[in-house]
Amino acid sequence: MTEIIPLFPLKLVCFPGESLNLHIFEERYKNLINDVQSNNQNFGIPPVQDEALYPIGSEIELMTIAHTYHDGKLDIKTRCLRKFHILRIVDEGTPTSYMQAEVEYLEDNSKGDQHLQQECLDRVAKLYDIMRIDQEVPQWSPTFKLASIIHKIGLNYEQELEMFELATENDRLRYAINHLENVLPMVKEMEEMRKKVEMNGHFKHFDPPQL
Repeated sequence: MTEIIPLFPLKLVCFPGESLNLHIFEERYKNLINDVQSNNQNFGIPPVQDEALYPIGSEIELMTIAHTYHDGKLDIKTRCLRKFHILRIVDEGTPTSYMQAEVEYLEDNSKGDQHLQQECLDRVAKLYDIMRIDQEVPQWSPTFKLASIIHKIGLNYEQELEMFELATENDRLRYAINHLENVLPMVKEMEEMRKKVEMNGHFKHFDPPQL
């Protein structure tokens, strides 16, 4: 099944289940949101890579318009429902009109294995502890989704795009665990270096070796 939907290209990756707050200020995207609300439809956010549309995007549901400014700008609350593949651009859009595309929705297994989820959360907790990040790590629950912390584990944009292409929650969890396994030793080394720099000039206590 295919569908023609409005597009709101952005340089961000929005994963299924993720909530997203947006500030809308361009005229064409104010029009998009007004049309989406009037027509009771969803829109798409395809990530932008190298000034081109990524072939996979996110179907976005408008939850509420949180605030409307006197000049027509909007603050909106949305959530990502599922992923789609862009089949063709129907309307290229102009500075005053938004782009539209025919899309095909993709299958995605969002059920995650509890052991993988807990393993991922344990590594996130270790990362935050080493970096002294004052942010609470979620406790595991049956409703836990990686999307809730996916932007908070140090992935760069290219890595997020790679993860975005994975079709199951378990594959995304494995990707996140592997990333954290690689980054934790580097973060620990940088933290130890920072401590050494901070100690420079202080009185140091060393136990002399027994020679």
